[in-house]
Amino acid sequence: MTLGLSIDRTLALARRVVVPLLVLLLMLPALAGASVSSPGDAQSDDTEAPPSGSTLHPSGSAPPGPTAGVPSPEELEAAGAVIGEVLIDNQNIFNLEDPKDDNWAFRAADALHPKTHADVIRHQLLFKPGDRYSRRLIDESERILRADGYFYDAWIREVSYHDHQVDLRVTTRDVWTLNPGFNYSRSGGTNSVGVQLEDSNFLGSGADFKVFHSVTVDRTSTGLQGISQHAFGTWISGAATFANNSDGYLRELSVQRPFYALNTPWAAGVYGIDDLQNDSLWDRGQIIDKFRDLHQGAQVYGGWSSGVQNGWVRRWSTGFTYDEHNFGPASNWSGVSLIPEDRRFLYPWVQFDLIQDDYVRMINHDQIVRTEDFYLGTSFSTRVGFAASSFGSSSSALLFQTSASTADTVVLGLLRTRHRGGALQRCHGRLGALLQQREQELAVLHGALGHQGLAARSRQPDHPRR
Repeated sequence: MTLGLSIDRTLALARRVVVPLLVLLLMLPALAGASVSSPGDAQSDDTEAPPSGSTLHPSGSAPPGPTAGVPSPEELEAAGAVIGEVLIDNQNIFNLEDPKDDNWAFRAADALHPKTHADVIRHQLLFKPGDRYSRRLIDESERILRADGYFYDAWIREVSYHDHQVDLRVTTRDVWTLNPGFNYSRSGGTNSVGVQLEDSNFLGSGADFKVFHSVTVDRTSTGLQGISQHAFGTWISGAATFANNSDGYLRELSVQRPFYALNTPWAAGVYGIDDLQNDSLWDRGQIIDKFRDLHQGAQVYGGWSSGVQNGWVRRWSTGFTYDEHNFGPASNWSGVSLIPEDRRFLYPWVQFDLIQDDYVRMINHDQIVRTEDFYLGTSFSTRVGFAASSFGSSSSALLFQTSASTADTVVLGLLRTRHRGGALQRCHGRLGALLQQREQELAVLHGALGHQGLAARSRQPDHPRR
């Protein structure tokens, strides 16, 4: 009865709130799949209008080529040019100067969607005025921007050269990011329903906020989540999730400064989780056991790197992890219950990462008229930790995990051993390999042209991306 009432309330809420939002908001990006803010925002305080004589990048066309009269990147680097002015051209979803885009639906989408702030874009660049010109850093900055889910595309071009200085224009195009959602399913005679409202570029800030409510066979959950990859205009990222559930709660928080670029010299972060829920064991569609699981954990780490050296990046990280599960009887379960044994692990660990600087840029590969970045290099990562019972762990354990990948192969491995009383109690591991066929056309073009932007189509499986 309680489940039925919860579903009725959720459906009523969906009819009153979510369905109108779906009709009004989802219809706009569905017409073209992109997004932006109104023309009147172009002169707002946080938006930099393109300089006189520049033109907006037309919707549905490829990024522009080199600017006439500006030396090539190789010539600029050889001449020791420095970066002059950095212009931010943060474009809307649609180009209303194009008659094909100038209609009421696209104008409404542009008016409803707040454009990404110019400062959000500027803070993600690996260069600033006065720095020595480096096309490698410019290409990496493009990849960082294109990795953001709220941009349709991003590119950086040299627009003028004077007095030993080169001016750059950073161009981005937004996508529609407000995502109201409603889902309903029925399986095994049980209904599952959920509603959510998410904006992955909240008010143009680059932050992701989501509120959600769901009813499933296991629990009813209501919560909110916030993620910011560039908190307060820095490279510090933060994420928080808070949820109240019918069988417990979830509190999760992380703050870190990651290795955001190949030349990032250091990284650090902290993470914590406090999660209470009931776990169920099923057999032929029936719950045969249920128990309470209180999961608490924390991690702190730091890392350092010497940056790119001869095309390779080496990173060392070390940290400390606390991971504990306490099990008990579930208050809403009256059947026979076998309570698992509590377990706690406290262990230091060290990690080594090896990354090859080998990326390729393509257009029209998986997405129509969209720039995409593919990783063709070799990478390797391994982590070793040891949890000792004398240090507070429920048992001694050696934890080892590793991964390696090339453009053709991905290998993942995990080994864990547990010791008790000085004897090996348990040892288990996993090793898997995923082979990916390299496209002949990509291999040939990459070998012949190096890391230049390629325009090619393919029907073969994807390569690992950055």
